[in-house]
Amino acid sequence: MSKTHSRKNLNLVRILALVLVLFYSCNRRINVKTISFDWLGKAMSIPSDYSCINYYVIKDSLNKQIGSMVFYTELRDNKVISIDTSKFNDGSIHETAKMTYDIKKNILSSLKTDIKTRTTSMNIDLENSTERIQGHYKFNRNGKNIIDRKVDSVIRYDIFREELYMLVNLMSLKDGDNINFKMLFSDNLQTTVANLFYESFEKVKVPAGEFNTNALYLDTGGIIDNRIWINTAAPNQVVKFYIPGQGLSIELIENSRTNSINKVKRQ
Repeated sequence: MSKTHSRKNLNLVRILALVLVLFYSCNRRINVKTISFDWLGKAMSIPSDYSCINYYVIKDSLNKQIGSMVFYTELRDNKVISIDTSKFNDGSIHETAKMTYDIKKNILSSLKTDIKTRTTSMNIDLENSTERIQGHYKFNRNGKNIIDRKVDSVIRYDIFREELYMLVNLMSLKDGDNINFKMLFSDNLQTTVANLFYESFEKVKVPAGEFNTNALYLDTGGIIDNRIWINTAAPNQVVKFYIPGQGLSIELIENSRTNSINKVKRQ
């Protein structure tokens, strides 16, 4: 067999492997064990082999594409691990974050965030136990270290804000459901009283297609309110976010069923 033919076969194998990954990502398989846990006072369940990758486009108030987001989640050793990569097309913001939620302890056990703008950078590295939050904050402007401090605090709260984006799609809310809780912001370790409630059933059209969704609203008193649309069918991924205070819309452009990534250029 020639080297050229061998390379073609290898490339074909790689392509088929990628297709299989895309096909199975976000899908919940039949006869797979589920793991149950509580979150915000609600019973939750997640397949033991859960893994999901979703691609989103970020749009401004004029419906113009200004950025992109990739959100990956998997269950590993009784921990939900999410990796978020977001960036604006003009290079003004680039953010990566890795979050780990411990199902056994019912807490966000670790959070690592790296945010860069044209002139600043912020690094957050937190470890969380049931009693205290420990870690490190670094903030730089124009290459100069502005903040460099250790964290060792006892804070009363219900969830980190990041948990909402990791786990809300696993929650089953219905008309009339309303959850009040104290939410913690990782960038300043300040808390706010928040309210998550069911708004309505809606058909939503995004670049990935049209979906039947449950629309939820996160009310934080205007600090960072969110409207969230979740697909009613498995794998129940978040189809769309809307942030009223910033006029930003984050819309699904690819999932394993539509595979419509070619419809919108991924930045």
